[in-house]
Amino acid sequence: METGKGWSYGLELMAEKSTKRVNLHVAYTLSWNWRQFDLINQGKKFPFKYDRRHNLNIAVTYKADKTKDISLLWMIASGDVFTLPERIYPDYDNAQQTYSPDDALREYRFIYHFSGVNDYRTNPYHRLDLAGTWHPVRKGRLGLVLSAGVYNVYGAPGQYSYGLEGTLHEKSLVIVMKNKLFNITPYVSTTVDF
Repeated sequence: METGKGWSYGLELMAEKSTKRVNLHVAYTLSWNWRQFDLINQGKKFPFKYDRRHNLNIAVTYKADKTKDISLLWMIASGDVFTLPERIYPDYDNAQQTYSPDDALREYRFIYHFSGVNDYRTNPYHRLDLAGTWHPVRKGRLGLVLSAGVYNVYGAPGQYSYGLEGTLHEKSLVIVMKNKLFNITPYVSTTVDF
């Protein structure tokens, strides 16, 4: 467990415009989130995992009538920070035995040399969500809201995490994998209020 310093700062702007049927909401955030530890990253400050430099949200809600509305939300944000090794080389001295890199039948471990913490950033993340809501006029004490929609309508290829592998059989020392958290995801929900 290391003790260090952390600091965050930024700016948030929001604008909203409403008419009888349409509500438009735009929000932008510019922020920095840093950490610094004497024994990590050679004492240099580095961006923390929650450092999202830019974040823009645009939401539009259209009220078809008193009981139905349709909503669109589009967002784009800077990618997440992560650490990748600068150099990778095989560990031939595995368990005090020396293996040849030409011996394709044996797996061997890799040694990863890291130069800096969170020096890399994933691709920007963006998506469009669509939702329809039906909320009939409340009668008595019981209220009901039904919603259906699609998360990530156009299947944006926003990466959630990156990983590394090394293998001799693939004749490659590094394989970078991009793992998506969600793809196009439909949903249905109901809320009962009493």
